[in-house]
Amino acid sequence: MDREAGSHGAVRARTRHSASRHQARNILLDRNGEPHLTDFGLARLVETESTITRTLEVLGTPSYIAPEQAAGHGPELTRATDVYGLGAVFYQLLTGYAPFAGGTTFETIRLVLETEPRRPRLLNPRVDGDLETICLKCLEKNPQRRYSWTLELAEDLERWLRHEPIRARRTGPVTRGWKWVRRNPALAVLIPSLAALAALLTVMSWPAQPEPSAQGIAVLPFDTLSGDQDSAAFAEGMQDDVLTRLAKLADLKVISRTSVMQYRGERNTRKIGQALNVSHVLEGSVRKANGRVRLNAQLIDTQTDQHVWAEQYDRELKDVFAVQSELAQQIASQLRARISPAEKRVLEKVPTTDLQAYQLYLRARTLSGSGIGGDPATNRSWEQAAQLLEDAIRRDEKFLLAHCLLVEVNLNLYWAAGRVDLARRTRAEKALRTAEQLAPEAGETHLARALFLHYGKRDLDAALGELDLAARLLPNDAHVFQTSAKIERRLGRWREALRHFLKANELDPRDPGALVQAVVTLLILRDYDQADRIATRAIVSLPEAADQFWNLKAEAALEQGDLPRARAALEKISATTGFPGLRFAMLLYEVKFAQAERFMLAQWHGGEPNEAQFYTSAAALAAHASGDLR
Repeated sequence: MDREAGSHGAVRARTRHSASRHQARNILLDRNGEPHLTDFGLARLVETESTITRTLEVLGTPSYIAPEQAAGHGPELTRATDVYGLGAVFYQLLTGYAPFAGGTTFETIRLVLETEPRRPRLLNPRVDGDLETICLKCLEKNPQRRYSWTLELAEDLERWLRHEPIRARRTGPVTRGWKWVRRNPALAVLIPSLAALAALLTVMSWPAQPEPSAQGIAVLPFDTLSGDQDSAAFAEGMQDDVLTRLAKLADLKVISRTSVMQYRGERNTRKIGQALNVSHVLEGSVRKANGRVRLNAQLIDTQTDQHVWAEQYDRELKDVFAVQSELAQQIASQLRARISPAEKRVLEKVPTTDLQAYQLYLRARTLSGSGIGGDPATNRSWEQAAQLLEDAIRRDEKFLLAHCLLVEVNLNLYWAAGRVDLARRTRAEKALRTAEQLAPEAGETHLARALFLHYGKRDLDAALGELDLAARLLPNDAHVFQTSAKIERRLGRWREALRHFLKANELDPRDPGALVQAVVTLLILRDYDQADRIATRAIVSLPEAADQFWNLKAEAALEQGDLPRARAALEKISATTGFPGLRFAMLLYEVKFAQAERFMLAQWHGGEPNEAQFYTSAAALAAHASGDLR
């Protein structure tokens, strides 16, 4: 049977008001491709007010029921529930497997509620990418993110059959162009030069700048209308809280704090929108005086540079978190973002009732921005951050964010500078246990638990499980996705790692770290062309990190045996930049062994013993290659 035809036929059957939450084997096709439902105990015509959509019971085969149905949330069942059931059938038609299957009914229901299905193309590489997208949209955990009803799904499948862009995801000009060619082959042959078309498609294709996300926003640093340092810190805290609240909405793309802080005082909104690939920016100014706070906020369209919304808030200082919650909800409404009941509760939650504790937390987070394993200056910053967090916790013992950040800072110090400080690991575990008592299912708690499992216990699989949960609750946290990618790469899951590095870069585009790691992963996969394209684009968009990407371009060329191109890329790197390893390899490939030996010996300036071992060993390798066995 043609699985794709069967999938489309099943949709047509469902749109004729037939409700069935059963299995793919109950759908048969006749010679004309028309579907027929069997197992009439569960497949029957449903009237508008059918009790099937009102029952509080779990009805249907566990592998094919929607999460809200598996949880017994009868009042929440809508037509989107039927879309999920049909998506599960669709999944089996495409892959030959149910989307979820445990050893018991209970285990299957747990998988339905807590895990994501594997991509159909991993099980059947012949599945078209657009069909996979349509199928996975049907299987979204959140009913609001599925097709609203089966007719909408059928219409998208009709578009696929006509080779038109589907609506389940945004398609770029190249995708739309190729589908036009498939729909209009007679007109396509009139194009005078296929070579010109190929060149045009190359220019249009990635890594060209994508269209701004229609629901993408950058919350820029708020201005302060008072000149004192305390007011500046207060304004930074307000901006940070609004950004953090918006970032927890799955329907929005929210740029990370690291990237937006670079635009303090910058007001060229079109330039910002292009650099961060967002459709809107939020600007604000804050005045704090006489126990009151006044906030002026403006939402600006980055493509037209026009104000689309503005509001002024004038409240008592004690109500500052309520103001920030109200502002975040107003912005979400203006961007037409859907807010689930759980997300609304998160938006309204107050992180702490102590403003001074919150300021201590913000200072600690700024100091803790470095990664695992720092130099002495970074270690001192981490130690200061830990002290500030402990001070904040003394003021508010229920301050969840402070406990979670304290886990990460202590883990940084646990591994700092090549030494293992067991006392810091103990402190990290203590902070984690407190966070788990305060809010065991919060996204920040899942992230802290993942970090402890990774860096504190080296349990990589368990850490990934916690990161999956954190990603659902912190959908715009670049740190979550970059940490997932690092673990996946250690486990040899290269494609998943690449996807998460690129996702982290999308959310934090001004931080080169994730993009550097994406290119490194592509080199491991030997996808040299894509690695070179990303590096080329990054040299332009991130000039402050250009040397890192020239180094990667040189490595890509060297791994392909293109010595002239590798040498040309190395020559672009500034003289003060390191990368001795690649320069050394280049000299070896060029059979300049004596020069390679001198180069590595010159790199070591009497530093740490482990550095001496690296440089002298490399020099010995070059000497051996030249025939000098002394």
